Amino acid sequence: MSLRLPDQHDHQQQRHDPFSTPGTSPSSSNDGHSPSPSPSNAEAGPSTFVAPPLPPRPTPAGKRKPVPSYPNNGSLEEPIPRSSAPALPPRPISGQQHPQQQVYSLTPDEPTYQSDDIVDQSRLPPPPPPINEKYGPYPPRKKERWWYPASTKGRRWWWGCLVALILAIAIVIAVCAAVFSKKGSSGSSDDDEAQNSSGLTGSSGSSGTSSGSTDDGGHPLSIANGGVNIGKPGDIAQFGKKSTDHFVMTTNRSIAVTRLDPIVNPNAPSSHLHRIHGSSYFTANLTTATDMQKLAQCTTTVVQDDKSAYWVAELYYQWPNGSLSTVPLDRTSLYYFQKAPTGVPIYPFPDNYNIVAGNPMRRSVNTSDPAHNALWWQCYRGNGQDTKNDGFPSTDCSGGLVQAIQFPSCWDGVYADDADYSTHVAYPTDGTNGNKCPTAFPKKFITLQFETVFATYKFPFNGAGKVTWVLANGDTSGYGIHADFMNGWKPDVLQGVLDDCRYMNSTNFAAAADDPANCPHLNKTIDLDVTYGCRLQTQIVDEDVGELNPLQYLPGCNGIWSGNNSKPACPPNHIEGGFLEMTNPTVWVNNEPYRS
Repeated sequence: MSLRLPDQHDHQQQRHDPFSTPGTSPSSSNDGHSPSPSPSNAEAGPSTFVAPPLPPRPTPAGKRKPVPSYPNNGSLEEPIPRSSAPALPPRPISGQQHPQQQVYSLTPDEPTYQSDDIVDQSRLPPPPPPINEKYGPYPPRKKERWWYPASTKGRRWWWGCLVALILAIAIVIAVCAAVFSKKGSSGSSDDDEAQNSSGLTGSSGSSGTSSGSTDDGGHPLSIANGGVNIGKPGDIAQFGKKSTDHFVMTTNRSIAVTRLDPIVNPNAPSSHLHRIHGSSYFTANLTTATDMQKLAQCTTTVVQDDKSAYWVAELYYQWPNGSLSTVPLDRTSLYYFQKAPTGVPIYPFPDNYNIVAGNPMRRSVNTSDPAHNALWWQCYRGNGQDTKNDGFPSTDCSGGLVQAIQFPSCWDGVYADDADYSTHVAYPTDGTNGNKCPTAFPKKFITLQFETVFATYKFPFNGAGKVTWVLANGDTSGYGIHADFMNGWKPDVLQGVLDDCRYMNSTNFAAAADDPANCPHLNKTIDLDVTYGCRLQTQIVDEDVGELNPLQYLPGCNGIWSGNNSKPACPPNHIEGGFLEMTNPTVWVNNEPYRS
């Protein structure tokens, strides 16, 4: 196959004049690229016009491709190869068989073709390790264990099951320990019974002999288990950490705040105001324990079988302008100590037992008299900074101010028909809360300690040297501290406590050994709903006491009494005693009755 370049003769043959040559009109031109019209069209007439071919479009200089060079004769049969390209193999001739293709061999030493664009793969660094399908882009673990899961979800389940297993084992161990300890304690109770006969016991009667164990309190407990060693007859019992010689009843309720005192001022208003606890039946008349059990519907003490009445002089706060307000109650604690040598009986209170401890007219403290230790004020401050004082403290009491009184517990055995027990009782010789009674007072009562905590933290302290606290009788020193007690116990209950719960032990009912719930005789009538809902059944004295609004003067004939002087005269419009005018309460504050 050969190509021939057009010559000048050919151009002359194809040149046409559109103005003189008949043919096709210019509008029917095919840009000179269509073939010449057929002879039939040429002979159609003078209207036939053939357009000349258009020159080729110029190529932009920046994008013009190189044109191959041609020989002088203009033939393209043998193009001149470029110097930069390799020689091409000869083309096969049509009609002839293809010659056998030449095989090229490439060896690393002598490559047949060299180029900078070709990269030798043998010289590259080794490929990176494949991505682990189990751990993502992170390298796999060095060694997987068959018992430890590989996935995150599996590991969470594994650790959860392990923790659950550990907890289950711990619970099983705790249950087994509790079962075995209970069996051991039941076996050791028999040992305790045997120890009781040799002097080790946890509960004995009023004669000091061992009593049988109970299920809910007063059970024998050896000193080895935190109980008590009563020793031989005449010895003083030694107590462990789970045993004690008393029980305590604590509440935050008073039954009334009124000017009544059936012991000192029977059938008349008392000389000063009192804060009363206990029996809901309280009048100006003396009442025996037997009658109190019939008349009183409830009590503010914890044990409902105790219908006794307890009262103290009310505490007042004096404002800087001289007015006076009653100090509210924080709580009351009634301690019953059963102290006597082993083998010495303790007697319950007689039916009409009424007693006064302290002296409201006292103006100084006789430290040589052992009885002065039975009366004190305690200032609660916290952080081990509490103080014990004979009179009012000279500093602020941020935790409350305690008025504490211990009653005499040694009796001469004379039954006082006139209810005057003050001359028939005395304090023990080994302390106001001791065990040994004087010869003239050989019979031992249960010891009553009466603590009233006043909420002094509700008032600002006026400062040292200034009057802040005033007793209801006008005393600003605090030396006139005193309290009254009128027995209202159910006789068989108090006797049962002395017989079976003389040595109190901690039980499953209460961890504190002195909790009354640990004694079955006390526990059977404990009802806190009744205790906190109890209200006074009787009337109160018809007068303002300073609970709702401050007073200018104290109730009764009580002027402010400072220093070691005689009691001042009555304030204006106040007389000693006065008429007994009673009224029903119209206002209740914390279930305490007042007149509006």
